[in-house]
Amino acid sequence: MISVKKQLYFISKLPKFLKNRVFQNWIKFTIPFASQSRFQLLLFKEGVCSIQMPLIKKNQNHIKTQHAVAIAQLGELTSGLAMISLLPENSLILLKELNVKYIKKGESNLISTVKLDFKDFEKKGDIFINSEIKNLSNEIVAIVNCLWYYKQL
Repeated sequence: MISVKKQLYFISKLPKFLKNRVFQNWIKFTIPFASQSRFQLLLFKEGVCSIQMPLIKKNQNHIKTQHAVAIAQLGELTSGLAMISLLPENSLILLKELNVKYIKKGESNLISTVKLDFKDFEKKGDIFINSEIKNLSNEIVAIVNCLWYYKQL
């Protein structure tokens, strides 16, 4: 079986027209709850993950802006995948804590980017990762703070 990390590296190298469709299918089978959001993988490389969430009906709230939970999910997914890009392939990650600070309404597509600059992991432990969620005007819409537990199997 191919590891999640290898699957994502493969997907990230595909041409854009194919990458989004393959990433959608990957999400559908690995994280079914997230499949309705139509996330688009913009960048996945060692220590870096960037994902876009479109402003579509399934992501909207009652005032036609990005739903608060969809924004939180975008930040969680981005931080988790950035962490996966650095961890050994035989690792397990679990979300322990999620905090979101909403700064302004998400009135357009949103982009979350996480850049991690460390590589030395112990056998197990906790790691705190921030995801900045920005709109298409590059303004911060929310900051998602995730506390992850990781363990090498």
